[in-house]
Amino acid sequence: MDFVELLSTGVSGFAFLMLYVGYQLTSSVQKKILDVNLQETDADRLKVWNDLADKQLSNTRYFMFFSGVILIAGLIVLQLQYRPEANIGFSVSPSESAYMPVVYAQTTLVPLDQNGKGTATIKNEHIILVDNQTIFEALNKERKKAEALKVSEKALAEKLASFSSDSGFGGF
Repeated sequence: MDFVELLSTGVSGFAFLMLYVGYQLTSSVQKKILDVNLQETDADRLKVWNDLADKQLSNTRYFMFFSGVILIAGLIVLQLQYRPEANIGFSVSPSESAYMPVVYAQTTLVPLDQNGKGTATIKNEHIILVDNQTIFEALNKERKKAEALKVSEKALAEKLASFSSDSGFGGF
């Protein structure tokens, strides 16, 4: 039995170890009681032996009861603190986008495959953060390009219109 590993489980491991020690102590006292040869022992020594064994067994039973209470309390606390893991599968749409969002599950980056699918293992609080900053930055760049193209197209149209006499309102 590895005591260090047993104690690393916390209160319930400590309580189990106490119960085990109490069991060993009770067994050893009972074995010593049974090993006494009653015919070779006088009445006074037998009475003293009986009182000592009775007190020892009584104390051992209290110790084991106390250990059992600690074990049950430790298991109850462990049950109250236990939070199962949940695997969450998700998909980002549109999956063929060149700019994928960044997904975090409890501050851990979740890798997305080429189809925009990912899986996150969640403990305790179910927190998923989708960071669309890369998409917004790409969208702003494209918007600026579109505005620049619109301005240059307008300037080109005005320039071409000024060279032609039949465009616009002409020369009234």
